[in-house]
Amino acid sequence: MTQGSTHAARSETEGIATRLVVLWSLIITLICAGFLYALTKDVLPDTRFTPIFRYLMTAQDSRSVWLLLGVAVAAVLWRRPAPIIQLVDWLALRHKLVTFAVVAFLGAGSLFVYHNYPVSMDEYSGVFQAQTFASGHIVAKLPPDLVNWLILPLFNGGFFFASPVTGQAIAFYWPGFALLLTPFEFIGAPWLCNPCLAGLSLWLIYQITLKVSDSQRAAGWALLFAISSAAFAGNAISYYSMQAHMTANLLYVWLLLTPTSRRVLAAGIVGSLALIMHNPFRHAIFAVPWILALLWNPTQRRFLVPLALGYLPITLVIGIGWALLRTNIAAQSGDTTLLSSTLGGYGVPFSWLDISIIFLRIATYVKAWCWALPGLFLIAALGAIQHRHNPAIMKMALSVLFTLLGFAFFVADQGHGWGNRQFHGAWGMIPILAGCAMADRQAVERLVSFAGCSAILSVLLLVPVQLWQMERFVAKQLAQVPAPLQQGGNFYFINTSSGFYTLDMIQNHPTLTRPDIRMPDRGVAANAAIMRRYWPDAVKIATGSWGEQWHSSAYQSPAHNQRTE
Repeated sequence: MTQGSTHAARSETEGIATRLVVLWSLIITLICAGFLYALTKDVLPDTRFTPIFRYLMTAQDSRSVWLLLGVAVAAVLWRRPAPIIQLVDWLALRHKLVTFAVVAFLGAGSLFVYHNYPVSMDEYSGVFQAQTFASGHIVAKLPPDLVNWLILPLFNGGFFFASPVTGQAIAFYWPGFALLLTPFEFIGAPWLCNPCLAGLSLWLIYQITLKVSDSQRAAGWALLFAISSAAFAGNAISYYSMQAHMTANLLYVWLLLTPTSRRVLAAGIVGSLALIMHNPFRHAIFAVPWILALLWNPTQRRFLVPLALGYLPITLVIGIGWALLRTNIAAQSGDTTLLSSTLGGYGVPFSWLDISIIFLRIATYVKAWCWALPGLFLIAALGAIQHRHNPAIMKMALSVLFTLLGFAFFVADQGHGWGNRQFHGAWGMIPILAGCAMADRQAVERLVSFAGCSAILSVLLLVPVQLWQMERFVAKQLAQVPAPLQQGGNFYFINTSSGFYTLDMIQNHPTLTRPDIRMPDRGVAANAAIMRRYWPDAVKIATGSWGEQWHSSAYQSPAHNQRTE
């Protein structure tokens, strides 16, 4: 076969692949729209869906998916690749400027879209622990009588470990993300942590794509794919640890691309931080292909020693130390239920597939699709297939696959969250693989037009709409409790049986030095009794279906009031 005929055959194959990507991007978006419509009509088996997971899909995703479909249709119709290539090249040449601009945008989003507020207990538990660290302590010390007022018993053993006997309290999850958040908490800017991690992620996405594809244009595409996906922005402005998971895994990959003893040792240290970030399972399954590749390659097998040396110290000292610490707190509480939850607390509940789990997994995949630009995952799959002889790209693809398989038999949904939280640790590989699919593809104008138009319209339309949906949700949550009527010490007794997601509004600084305290409403008499005990000068100033508001003109922490009794 001549060189010309080989090139023609290759072009024809790429043309077929392009048409399949475009066609199936449209079809899958339609399927997602149909699935969400059926979910709103209660015709799907959603018995394993938590209320918040179902609510966000039916109230938000079921609406934004139609805009996603509109973007997909517009991208199919667009046939001008030249301006898109110019934009991608511009992004590649100015990737540092773009990264700084995105960090600034995400920082503003943390303040004005997310309202600098940890919406869910998953977020608040990490913030609580970071505030504890920033105050110079490992364990928070609460007044024992107030433990069940400041931390709901329902969440004790699930998001926290707190002893009503000693008053000691720590977060349930391993403390890696809290450690990253601590310096930002210390300077009074915790909202900036995830945007900065997102900026580092963008830099790593660009550098990894450039390294594995040897194409600056492919790296520009990867950058565009990342910033045009709402999953990236949504997690980056939140207080979830998912952005930190993704950044750590990207840094892990970047270090292992060109292994030397020092880089592999550093990768092990980064990997150990990823293990203790929140839950070790996410990094463990992601790292399997990279560890097996070192084991399989006789010339690189020697790197297993520095990799292990990097992993062990932090994993053993902090990981096991944290498990022992929370077990000790549970044991001191004398609560056998709390103690038993320490034993299997880091495990992942799996089950064989049944119809309810299958529909639950489909729902998580639908969320992942709806929180990215149309066709991104198919373009990433195309990149993996086309570059299947590139070992680095195949390891990245296997990390994605292992993460998907790892959660395939997971019996619970993610609850609250933006995009597919369970997959987000591996999400950083998707724009890289998709960027590799676009390497030097000016000949296949159809894919360039479709992918570029999808990305641009997503930046201009889809991402703003989904961020607006996030803002409306957070604002609605905060509006359930009225603003303080007076300056100074304000105390809220929140009716957790009214409203929506009000249980997660019981949030307090671990040192109790900040004057706004939120506790569950346990009735007029009980509320008044706890106020007389710790804040006898406080007076009730407002009531409603949401609960009660009290005010103290000279707020003192409970510890101070106890000392002066």
